[in-house]
Order: sequence, then C-alpha cells, then structure tokens
Amino acid sequence: MLKYLCSYIATLLCCSLPFRRSSTVPACRQAGSESLLREMTGWHVYAIKSQKDGRIYVGISRNPQRRLLEHNRGDTKSTKGYRPWRIIYQKQVGSRIEARREEKRLKSGYGKEFLRNIPA
Repeated sequence: MLKYLCSYIATLLCCSLPFRRSSTVPACRQAGSESLLREMTGWHVYAIKSQKDGRIYVGISRNPQRRLLEHNRGDTKSTKGYRPWRIIYQKQVGSRIEARREEKRLKSGYGKEFLRNIPA
C-alpha cells in the first residue's frame, strides 16, 4: 500500500511541476501558458435571448458586451438566423473552468427553467 501511495505522490509532484524548455524563458512565459492573474479573473457566463423568436443562447466570454455585438452582427453561425439578441443574464466567475461549470448548469433542465423565468 505504501509503495502505491509513494508512486502516486511522485506522479502528482512530477505532473504538477511546470513544463520547462531548455531555454532561459521562464515557465510562466512559455507558449501556451497564461499568467495566473489572467486565468483567475475576468470570465463571464452570459445568456442572450432572441427578440425574433425568444430562444435562449448560453455562452462564456471574457467580454460579454463584445460577444453580444458579434452575435448581433451575425459572426456566430449558430445564432445568425435569430437576430437581434439581448443579454438577459450575466455572471462573473473566477476562472474559465468555473465559467464552463456554470454554463453547463444553465444548459441543464434546471438552468433553462431559471432563464425562462427571468422577467423580460
């Protein structure tokens, strides 16, 4: 049992260390990584409602106002035919992972019911 526990801990430690290339660039600045501050702030979950037929779209973004403009310009294929849109719900969360969890919750049966009951 102790052998497996030690192996598990070693795996966790090895996998949690930052990937480091053989250059002088710090791990936090290497391609594909983001600063901790950027990762921990600024994510929003939003719901928009079509003024054409009342359907609701749920998404995540760092800038929901810009994203709404993209939906209303027709830049998003899935929402293009149902313009214009307006934001009916918006929530700021700490990270992208939390935003995805909240998005998934809002897309569930409970979440859809919650969004439908928001006064227009």
